[in-house]
Amino acid sequence: MLLMCDGAEAVSIPPGGCVFIEKADKTADFIRIKSDTFADVLRNKMAQRNG
Repeated sequence: MLLMCDGAEAVSIPPGGCVFIEKADKTADFIRIKSDTFADVLRNKMAQRNG
């Protein structure tokens, strides 16, 4: 199995290996989550393409 985070180089996880995920003490405000659904985005892209 390969593990890749944020586009970094993939790391091989051997059979029986474990990956631990923990919440960090620090936060970062660089991710913006939009309220648009996949269908909204698709509809807008199709309208731009056809219009």
